[in-house]
Amino acid sequence: FLGSSYYLIGESYSSQKYYSEAVRFFRLAKNYDRSNIFKVNTIYSLGNCYENLGEYEKAVEQYDEILSFYRDSDLIPLAQLRIGASYFNLKKYDSAVLELSDPKIKMLDKQKEMDALMLLANSFFKLREYENAKNIFNELIEKNPNLSNEEEVKFALAKINFQSGNFNDAYNAFVELITLQNDSLVANSLYWAAESKRYSNDLEEAQELYTRFLENFTDHVLSEQVAFNLASIHYLKKNFQAAENILQKLVNAKNPEVKVRTLNLIGELSFNRKDFAEASKYFAIASESGQNYTSEFHQALLGRGIADYYLDNFNESIRSLGRLIELAPNYERNKTNFYLAESNFALGEFQRAVSYYNKINITDPEVGEQTIFGKAYAYFNSRDYANAIFYFNEFNSRSNNSAKKVEAKLRLADSFYGTKNFTRASQVYDEVFTQSKGSLNNDFALYQYGQALFYAGRSTDAINRFRELQQKFPRSQYTDESQYLIGWINFKENNFRNAVSEYKLMIQKYPTSPIVPIALYSIGDAYFNIEQYDSSITYYNKLIDQFRNSQYIFDALNGIQYAYIAKNQPQYAIESLQRYVLLNPNSNISDQVKYKIGEVYYSLGDYENAKESYKEFVNQYNKSSLIPNGYYWIGKCSELLQQDLDAMASFKYVIDNHLKSEVGIDAAIELGHVYKKLRMNEQALSMYNSVIDKIGNVSRTPEILFEKADLLLDEERIGEAYETLDYIVTYYDGTLFADKAKVELGVLELKRGSYQNAETLFSEVGAKRTDDIGAKSQYYYGLTLLEQEKLSEAISALVRVRSVFGAYDEWFTKSLLKLGDTYVKLNDKNNARDMYRAVLSRHQNNEWAREARTKLNNL
Repeated sequence: FLGSSYYLIGESYSSQKYYSEAVRFFRLAKNYDRSNIFKVNTIYSLGNCYENLGEYEKAVEQYDEILSFYRDSDLIPLAQLRIGASYFNLKKYDSAVLELSDPKIKMLDKQKEMDALMLLANSFFKLREYENAKNIFNELIEKNPNLSNEEEVKFALAKINFQSGNFNDAYNAFVELITLQNDSLVANSLYWAAESKRYSNDLEEAQELYTRFLENFTDHVLSEQVAFNLASIHYLKKNFQAAENILQKLVNAKNPEVKVRTLNLIGELSFNRKDFAEASKYFAIASESGQNYTSEFHQALLGRGIADYYLDNFNESIRSLGRLIELAPNYERNKTNFYLAESNFALGEFQRAVSYYNKINITDPEVGEQTIFGKAYAYFNSRDYANAIFYFNEFNSRSNNSAKKVEAKLRLADSFYGTKNFTRASQVYDEVFTQSKGSLNNDFALYQYGQALFYAGRSTDAINRFRELQQKFPRSQYTDESQYLIGWINFKENNFRNAVSEYKLMIQKYPTSPIVPIALYSIGDAYFNIEQYDSSITYYNKLIDQFRNSQYIFDALNGIQYAYIAKNQPQYAIESLQRYVLLNPNSNISDQVKYKIGEVYYSLGDYENAKESYKEFVNQYNKSSLIPNGYYWIGKCSELLQQDLDAMASFKYVIDNHLKSEVGIDAAIELGHVYKKLRMNEQALSMYNSVIDKIGNVSRTPEILFEKADLLLDEERIGEAYETLDYIVTYYDGTLFADKAKVELGVLELKRGSYQNAETLFSEVGAKRTDDIGAKSQYYYGLTLLEQEKLSEAISALVRVRSVFGAYDEWFTKSLLKLGDTYVKLNDKNNARDMYRAVLSRHQNNEWAREARTKLNNL
């Protein structure tokens, strides 16, 4: 029964007007035709759904299938009728005439045959075959005894004129019928006469005819429709109160379509007087009760969505408009997408807003310009300044709205500022402020303008703008910042004394400003830069004393420290830090300050006191995030004090408890150095392996691997060392330690006489690096060539060490010695002497000097 089930599901969907869903199940029913006892009905219903979806060509295919393969079906006449109707809707009137003239039409029931004849008459009319149309109407009259021949034909022909847009002819025909004795025909004729005038835009005459209808036919079935049309005319003539008086009586109309249209029009009236809550209410009722009337339902969804937007009910607006887009993507497409974009914009969903803006035709006179403006702002708020610049420029080129153009230009300038194109930003600000002639009331724009001028290199203009801001907008939230920036500009240009004056003025003018702390700090910095250290310390202390919770306290303490050290009074620097910790034990930076005391001692080379300070720190602040650092520096101080056991204990503590901290790897490296110093190489190797297993593949893994390889080389475990170095090169190529590993691999290859491998490794690193690693590699490249007696190439390689790596004395000196040896092999004693003498000019009493002197004497 699967096929039959699919058919019945399709019929259920079709009865609810869910035609797309119905089509899917009817097609499934056709596919499972062996289990479908409703085969012909399935095809007919599928055609009917296609008709309702406006897909008339597909409808014709289905009905044709019935005519071709199911000739005995009772649905043959209906299929014939629907083919004719589909062709009529496709405006293929010749085909419609052909199908509707088929003898099978005679097999329809009376009402369906009347429908077919009406379509046939209309088809002839569309083809301008008026005589045939009249003949069909005569046939209609013959087959319907209730029709009074001549009047009904005239009425039908008048309606044909109306439907074809010949409103004057239709009106004249209907007026002739108004004087008849047949009340029903008179009422209908009067209605259609009024409609003819309304459609020809003769609203006054239409209004008079509708009024006449209501006076004479109060209880007629068309009276509600007439009343609505009369209200519509009042609406078009802007007699809004008269329109609403009529509409309020129709809110509970018996005609459901009139009721929905009434609710929509009251919604429009409420919207026009900006009563958005009332508008939303009526559109909501219309959307809930008008789902059987497609156009009215869509209008209600649109009206409700827009009203909710103006009520700031953005999610509700998106819900209504989103449903409209889903049901009818082309209904008021531009307006629907515009308000969807605006609602998403209001919710901060700027990218989604852009996606809706992109669906709008920007030539739309109602929302086109606003779309460009909104899209520009959406990009601006997303910090996509490049696109914002493009659309603000486009808006300015299209719009005649001077107020909005000023706003767009300000945001354009802000966008240039956001892309750090300060020159262009300042030019646009110049243009806006010049054109506004002082009338522009925008403090933020002036503030941005000043900053753009400074970054564009126009410091004096920037300062003038900041002073203008304070003068024009004394209550602006940017006054204190603008005054501070005047000082900051002077500071940046090394005018420290002026900077001090401006910062002090800022504190004087705006004593309650939240940026007073940074102003005090900046005064301290300015005094520091002109070497007035006592004044500098005074202002740093003012900040600390007056603003104990300021984020700049730690910077001020640093400033005090540097000032005392600059005065060669480091002990006072330490005392200031100790005093802060003592007086502020609960400060959120007291741990950093205590840690800083150790740093100061360490920087002074006082490792004993540094160690004690760090120990006090880790004991006093055992919850601080700096604990790993504290133990690490205890280890460093111990190492420098030759207290190796303490150093080992501290480094191991970091490795065991904080390996993944910023000093974890450093601690491992330092512990390895201590182990090597104490000849505890096995412990060092074990520690390196453990650390490598724990940290996995991180950025500093090759560093630990290299330390391990270096230790293996010291142990002369060449195979293991080679394997480790090769691992680094293979898996961490491109890193500093991969290049160091290549150099060490090259040295090993050189020692075993694998010159080609050595050359490849040394030449690669020497060619791409310009640091000490490159210098070493280049030297060994020359040495490799020298050992092969490639003397000219060796000279070129060693000369490159002198010309490119002259800053690295070890390799520069060694290359000079090897150049001398190469020239000796070439029997060029003059150049050889020059090389050895160059060594002696740089070194007098070390090993290189003794070697150079010996070789020079041997010459």
